[in-house]
Amino acid sequence: MTTEDGRGRHRIAALLSLSVSAVRRQGIGFLAAKAVEYGVGVLIWQYQKRRKPERWFTLQGSRYRCFCGLYNLTWRNEREVEIAVAAEAVKSRAAARILEVGNVLSWYMPVAHAVVDKYEHGAGVINADVVDFDPGRRYDLVVSISTLEHVGWDEHPRDPEKVVRAVARLKRLLAPGGRLLITAPLGYNPGFDALLEAGRLGFDRLSFLRRDDRTHQWSEIEAQAAYAAAVRDPFRKPPIVAIASCDAGP
Repeated sequence: MTTEDGRGRHRIAALLSLSVSAVRRQGIGFLAAKAVEYGVGVLIWQYQKRRKPERWFTLQGSRYRCFCGLYNLTWRNEREVEIAVAAEAVKSRAAARILEVGNVLSWYMPVAHAVVDKYEHGAGVINADVVDFDPGRRYDLVVSISTLEHVGWDEHPRDPEKVVRAVARLKRLLAPGGRLLITAPLGYNPGFDALLEAGRLGFDRLSFLRRDDRTHQWSEIEAQAAYAAAVRDPFRKPPIVAIASCDAGP
């Protein structure tokens, strides 16, 4: 069985397990309501893909097409830009030389690269804490989508400095000329936001995207405006997204 097949079966098994658990807890009526909700989601997804004009956004001088996926209804949240940016980076490199931190991309597309995730179990997923992860090899690309803001924050006891150590570890996993690319929503973890703003995570390039609530178009905004908006409205939907990257030396 290929890695792709294994992850596909893992996703199906996970959804079936969740469905059985939901019936036990809430009853068949709850599951029927969810099935209707899913069916409506499928129809909207097809409408978004087939009828709506393609939407694009610009980041650091490059143009990207917004990602439209059924899972997590990406056209409604930050995934439509996060997946677009990450997928483009992954596409340009050999799978054997890529590491993903946090099992995210496989829910949206077939993947063949290595994935490390402390909590999510599945075919091809390495369960390890990122700060301790040492595979004995280096990568041309390390990518992480909406994951690092959870490190040290959604853990007990909380350790606000842990993400600093996590980023340092990921940098050490880069091969010469390799790249670390991460995305994260502002406003979820104030400690992470503060570290990012203070430059303590050590990224060379940092950009911010915000979606206009009226037109639904994403555009880059200045750092000062991004941090100010996140503090003023931490539950903004969709959140302001930080796109950060750095390159390894030769």
